[in-house]
Amino acid sequence: SRAPPRDWSEVTESAMADYALHLRDLGYSETTRARKTASAKSLFGFLLMDGAIEGNPTANLSSPRMGRSLPNPLTVDEIDRLLSAPSAFETPEARRDEAMLELIYATGMRVSELISLNVEDVDLDDGSARCFGKGGKDLARQGQVARARCGKAGGRCGRAADARARAEVGPRRAVVGTGRHVV
Repeated sequence: SRAPPRDWSEVTESAMADYALHLRDLGYSETTRARKTASAKSLFGFLLMDGAIEGNPTANLSSPRMGRSLPNPLTVDEIDRLLSAPSAFETPEARRDEAMLELIYATGMRVSELISLNVEDVDLDDGSARCFGKGGKDLARQGQVARARCGKAGGRCGRAADARARAEVGPRRAVVGTGRHVV
């Protein structure tokens, strides 16, 4: 075991490699080791930018590869409870939430796609929504269930707390916007 450095500039690449091995030997999980490695890299990056050190001892330090696990799917009962939760309330927000949940469920749309929808991107007559996915890909999402829910909302979806929120209602059409966005 070597003596700890008295100054940050005394930390070497070899010492950082030993630190990474020490974390593994202590039995830390890959996630914890990756987080500690990222913290060290961030610290030494800052010290380098600040001029406190001349070289970065973590420049060649690799982080543990993190495997990504698949999410656990919801059961049919959990999905039913989730979709029916807003119907316990008779508020405009509950009707909005119900339409949003149905749209996500029926189309496979991501939340980020939902919140970026504009009023002109939704076609309730066709039962489709045009959205932009990861990487800006233009996607058309179909969902008959969502159309039924939006129609059920009757144009009363919206944020009561936001005085600017206004509903645009037409035959079989209920879209709410704060500006150009649907939600």
